[in-house]
Amino acid sequence: MSPTSKPSAGGATNLWSRLKSASRKRADGAAESPEASEAGAVPSGWMPRSIAWRLIFFSTLVVGLAFLVGGLVLSRLFFWHAITTTNRQLEDILSNLALDVSIQQTDPQARALVEVDRSGQETAFNSPFSGKYWQITEPNGDIHRSDSLLDFELKVPPVVRPGDVVIDTRPGPEGQTVLQRHRAVYYRDFGLVMRLSAAVDISEVRALHRSFNVYLGISLIVIGAVLVAGIFVQVTLALRPLRRAQEHLKQVRRGESVNMGGGQGYPPEIVPLVEEIDALISDNQTIVERARKQVGNLAHGLKTPLSVLQNEVQGDTSALGNTVRGQTASIQEQVQRYLALARSVAASQQRGVQTKVSEVAMPLMRTLGKIHRDKGLVFSSQISPELLFAGEHQDLQEMLGNLLDNACKWAKAEVQLSAGRSDHGLVICVEDDGPGVPDDKLTALGARGQRLDEQTPGTGLGLSIVKDLAEVYKGSLTFERSTALGGLAARLVFEER
Repeated sequence: MSPTSKPSAGGATNLWSRLKSASRKRADGAAESPEASEAGAVPSGWMPRSIAWRLIFFSTLVVGLAFLVGGLVLSRLFFWHAITTTNRQLEDILSNLALDVSIQQTDPQARALVEVDRSGQETAFNSPFSGKYWQITEPNGDIHRSDSLLDFELKVPPVVRPGDVVIDTRPGPEGQTVLQRHRAVYYRDFGLVMRLSAAVDISEVRALHRSFNVYLGISLIVIGAVLVAGIFVQVTLALRPLRRAQEHLKQVRRGESVNMGGGQGYPPEIVPLVEEIDALISDNQTIVERARKQVGNLAHGLKTPLSVLQNEVQGDTSALGNTVRGQTASIQEQVQRYLALARSVAASQQRGVQTKVSEVAMPLMRTLGKIHRDKGLVFSSQISPELLFAGEHQDLQEMLGNLLDNACKWAKAEVQLSAGRSDHGLVICVEDDGPGVPDDKLTALGARGQRLDEQTPGTGLGLSIVKDLAEVYKGSLTFERSTALGGLAARLVFEER
């Protein structure tokens, strides 16, 4: 297969280039516009780009902070409650101790004898360093203490008036930290003020507090994990309509649907967005239809002057007549080509248009088989009946027709057409068993203004048209040596829209 191309006429308007440039600007306008770039900019740095992950991140952050503050408050409340309970126990010990004190004084001038009834006291007060202690300090400094203190003396702050209570924390026996409660008790009958002290080792309270913190932390972590999982599920379900809208929009872009259904089945928060997108699609279709009408009017407007020129020089064998006749024919040919491409540009912007590849390919191969019956060509194809091309029937027919026609011109005995889907999108490959093209000239195929073989009949526009049409549909045309037949393989690739 040796494709050819022909230089474009100098007088032909470069309509196609302008249309293609406008199409690119239209598609990339948002990316090229500084305002759009600023409006659509996403925060950089540590901020997640995804809306879902932002919601999960901030929700988790709020839950974590709430649990942290709540955990600290609960921990302090527990410790405060434990200390308050211990203080009440100390107050009970002091109240009972005050009742256990007995004073005897037979002579007012003699020293009063102070005794403490230990019979009804807890056994902890009789065990050395048990963690519970009491002490009575007489006005003269004499001390009565529980057996649990042995010879250890509690540090008693000065108590000024009877009824005053002092609470403090001091080192106790055996290095214990004890919570002390001191009270001054006035024995009116004897005119004596005794300083009563009770102490409890708070290491057990602190150990209990630490244990509570551990269990509290584990509980908050478990509850937090459950809440984060719930947040993840909630965000996933909440954003599901957006994912459904994205899939619906992909269907519109691929031509599987003409619009998004007017918001039916979407939650109220998403309906305005879907309706605006549908309105945008409708406006775009209106603009495209208007452009197609204008292209048709242009075609009719150019046809008449060109016909007049051709009629004027018909039969004129002069050099001028031949030149005018040749140039008008070239202009008419180029105009028809660019008008066809312009219509294709408009058609490619329409959504919901699809064409079955097999319905275009099979009739073309039958027709070309009849045209080239003298060569006895064998046509083979590998096309799924349900394979779809997202575009106009006429445009696919134009592309496949040119590729198959070029293959038939150069094939010796066989032409093969295969089509299918790959990771890149729709792939159509036309191969022949002809002489092929040298590797160093493959890049020149389809280029305007060049013909690799001047002796093969044809207009010279075939592959150039195919290349331009492929670009309209965001596709590409490439050439390589056929591994199956040994000739040339022309490959069309159309990305998923």
